[in-house]
Amino acid sequence: MACDYLVGRGRTNLAVLTNVRKGDRELIDREQAFHLAAASKEIEATALRFEEDAIAETKSLLTDFLKHSKPDGIFLPGEASVVSLVHRLIRELGYEIGRDCDLISNATELSLIDSLYPSIANIDVRPDAVGYAATHRIYKKIEGSTAAPQRTLLMPTLIDPRDKPD
Repeated sequence: MACDYLVGRGRTNLAVLTNVRKGDRELIDREQAFHLAAASKEIEATALRFEEDAIAETKSLLTDFLKHSKPDGIFLPGEASVVSLVHRLIRELGYEIGRDCDLISNATELSLIDSLYPSIANIDVRPDAVGYAATHRIYKKIEGSTAAPQRTLLMPTLIDPRDKPD
């Protein structure tokens, strides 16, 4: 979904910036899915992995990466604090978000993402729906349900700032 959004906006120099924590496989999976989607469109996506804990080093690393790679489309599969940091750095480097480059995240802290200006796209993975589905399953088990385990798939929602009224 992130790659489709960026390519649909005419972006061809793509990057994925992933803040990794020990044992956090989910973000790596999202990064790899982005690479596969880009490859299917015959676009190479540059990747940068960093650790959020070392903020001074992270800021320097991100600044160097952005100056040299000059991506015009960036996927940020991490937390809103990292999205906010990258958003600020891009603007400090003189890029205009929406004109020079587009950002898309899938942070779950929607209020922080909504507070960014200019706005960016976000993939809402619907943590409330995930929690509801899990709670419902647990409740059924407590009631004595003997139903076989099943997989529930919840589709994420693209929140595009261009769809919001000014």
